Order: sequence, then C-alpha cells, then structure tokens
Amino acid sequence: MLDLTIRNAVIQIRNGEKKPLYILNGSDYYLQTLFIDELVNFFKNKVEIEKCFFSSESYNLSSLVLDLKMDSLFNTHKLYILNNPSRIIGKEKDDLINYCKNPNLNHTLIFLFDRMQNKSISFKSISKFFTSINTSTPFPNKINSWLDFILNKNKLTASFEAKNLLIDLYGDSLSHLSLQIEKIKINNNSNNEISKESIIQLSGWKKNYFPWHLLDSVGNKNLD
Repeated sequence: MLDLTIRNAVIQIRNGEKKPLYILNGSDYYLQTLFIDELVNFFKNKVEIEKCFFSSESYNLSSLVLDLKMDSLFNTHKLYILNNPSRIIGKEKDDLINYCKNPNLNHTLIFLFDRMQNKSISFKSISKFFTSINTSTPFPNKINSWLDFILNKNKLTASFEAKNLLIDLYGDSLSHLSLQIEKIKINNNSNNEISKESIIQLSGWKKNYFPWHLLDSVGNKNLD
C-alpha cells in the first residue's frame, strides 16, 4: 500500500472524493492536523460533526465499530480518530475487518500511526482497507516549500536569512516550525515580516536531528 502525499489527499477531499477509512502514517502533528481540518471543512457546511479523539488505552474498538455502523438521528457525521492503536487481535480484529469490508460512508474512522512500518502483521493485513496518507516530516529538500506555505497561511514574510535560521533551529518538524512562527507572529507587534533578530530573541529549543542529517553532513564533509 503506497501512501498518498498530503497534497494529493487534500485535492481528493476538495474534489469530493472523501473516504470512510484513513491511516495517517507519520508523527508530524502539523500534517495530521492539516488533513483533519480539511475533513472538518468538507463537512462543516453540510452536517454537524462529532469529532472524537481516542488514545490507545481509552476505547473498546468493537464498541466504536458498532457506533460507526449506526447513522445519527440528527444528521451528525462521526469523525473518530484513534491515536497509535495498540495490537488488534481476536474479536476486535474480526469486528474491524467486517466493518472495513462495508464501512458506513456517512462516518469517518482515522488511525494515527507514528510509524506504520513498526506495527505488527495484524495491522498490515487491516491496512489494505484504508487510504494511507504520509504525515511524516518532509525531507530537508521539501522543508523550504512548506515553510513558505506556513508563512503565507499566517500572512507573513521572511528574508532568505530568516528562513534559513528558522529551518536550522526548528526544521526537525513542521509542528516546530509552525508553533515558532505563531509565537513570533504574536510577539511581532503587527509587523508582517519576520526578522532574524526576532527569531533569535524568541528561540526556545534546539533542532532535533534525524539520521539523514548526519548522512548529508558526511556527504558534504560538513562535520562541524
């Protein structure tokens, strides 16, 4: 099962091609939220939305599946989001598979996985029923375009140097980038341009590094 890009998934929804079953594969909270917000916007002018988040320990999957099978008397769309569900076995697995074979198109079930490939064979057998979307943090060569997207969404601009500093400090995830940009915006006194100085003044954490950053550094002989 190949993951859809977040861009293609959003295009599908805006074209009316909403699916009843999704897996968000990757831990970048910004991308997860972007997709879920897109679903909410799709329904908000049509029906009431009942959006519920569940942790891996806070639900009975068989009960949720039974609830999803039933239509609401008040024309409510149920959007159920399960965060990193633990191993699904026995009756819960059977109930889920039976539901996935004939899901209720009036409701939506989403599984959030930090990394789907780390899950058991039981999840991989279930995943064939779902539309999977890549919500992992983009690789470094894609971060610049996402930074521009976040800036435009916040009606902000930034110099080349400021953008590079934002990416260097907070480019380990789009969540970090977005949160820091929002913090700078709040403290920017109605100034729509982010300066290098404002970034330094409000910097609060250091960037986390992933294995590919080390490989890039070795390849470029940049070992500082």
